[in-house]
Amino acid sequence: MNGGASMIQIKRWRIVFACLITLCACSIIQAQDRTIVISGTVVTPEKVLNKGWVVIKHKKISAVSETLPAEENAIWIDTNDIIFPGFIDLHNHPMYAMFEPWDAKQLFNNRYEWRSLDKYKHEISTPARNIQDDPRGYCDIAELAEVQAITGGTTTFSGMFIPRSFGTTFPACLSRIAVRKLEIDSGFYAGHGHERVQNVLGVGRDFNEATAAEVRRKIAEKHLDVVLIHVAEGKRTDPESIKEFDLLKGRGFLTHTTAVIHGVAFDKSDFGKMRLAATALIWSPQSNMILYNTTTDVVAAFREGVSIALAPDWAPSGGKNMLAEIQYAAKLNKTTLNGFFSNQQLFEMATSIPARIAHIDDKVGTIQPGLFADIFLLRGDGTQPFDSLAQSKPQDVSLVVVNGVPIYGDATLMGKFNATTEPVPFCGETKNLNLDVLPNGKLSDVQLRLGQKMEVYKLKLAKVDPCAQ
Repeated sequence: MNGGASMIQIKRWRIVFACLITLCACSIIQAQDRTIVISGTVVTPEKVLNKGWVVIKHKKISAVSETLPAEENAIWIDTNDIIFPGFIDLHNHPMYAMFEPWDAKQLFNNRYEWRSLDKYKHEISTPARNIQDDPRGYCDIAELAEVQAITGGTTTFSGMFIPRSFGTTFPACLSRIAVRKLEIDSGFYAGHGHERVQNVLGVGRDFNEATAAEVRRKIAEKHLDVVLIHVAEGKRTDPESIKEFDLLKGRGFLTHTTAVIHGVAFDKSDFGKMRLAATALIWSPQSNMILYNTTTDVVAAFREGVSIALAPDWAPSGGKNMLAEIQYAAKLNKTTLNGFFSNQQLFEMATSIPARIAHIDDKVGTIQPGLFADIFLLRGDGTQPFDSLAQSKPQDVSLVVVNGVPIYGDATLMGKFNATTEPVPFCGETKNLNLDVLPNGKLSDVQLRLGQKMEVYKLKLAKVDPCAQ
């Protein structure tokens, strides 16, 4: 073959290769745009469908049916799994996801005690701040946090923040929706900067009057629907924690636009006042028990009529994700609360109730037509879906869909969608992650980089696989 013919042949092959790449990319886009039909035991607000179908079109649930839908050119996912709405986590600190459970080697009276320890500063706050302030490190943590969340069925969480050192720069990695980020970019609104939820670290030492005034202004001008405020995180015998109820009220936040995070030191009278003001409560039992050996009197709160959501807090002392926190709460409910709550009520504390608290129940939180397709599938006994949820293993989550896009799941189910995936070992099985929506590339690369950063502080990176922790 002469040089000219050779060059022509090379150009032809380049064109063919480019076409194949384009075709591959288009097939992924078309697969995600195609109608998806998923069958299984469907948990709806009204009842549980023993055999039902969820039809997903254009990011939303278009139909929920007990009869086989007539859909052409659809992706069919036929299972015997339980189909739940995605969990909504209203209390998390995702930017600490890289930490293993923290052994403080003591119990505390309130949050201010452990935050003042040199041990805490050396092992958590200093490494966290330094890694977060690096743009690549920040996006790596964001990805790790989202992956940890979705492996447990979480499709929406709160608590993300942008470091002050970034100035006005918005990290592009946050716009990729693997998990909806309520304060940053939930995907519910056009672009970032329009979110209607704000997280406040505290009502006492962490909350100056200038900040309080600014938050009140946003509420008054209807820019915010709800403020999530850490209050009374300490024992019921701790004077500083006890006085925070009066601080909450005195600063004008005992209102229907507030959800109290923790409230461990609150009593029956406080909960009664919360109910009159329509102030909600977010309960994080595992972190409370580990740090204080006590938790919020949620039985008293429930009896007073307070809306209660369940959430894991953060990696150093809370559940790895919402599924882990539900299972912890279910055990605590049996051993400490005399089985006061049913497993269905715990499920509702993780789905429909937090959706109502955050004013997003017209978008997510239940499986019904018109809402965004944020769902997850769980292997288990469909005749007892809520008990199956409370007793499940981490690997039983077989598929997670956010915004109508498959994000994570069993290789066989993820393979139906033609997405580019990364295999991830998970409790003796292999799960697949959708690479097209991960914030910062391959998880394995993220783990390598974060692991090296953690080694600088003689710390180990938290594992995504809970069975390897």
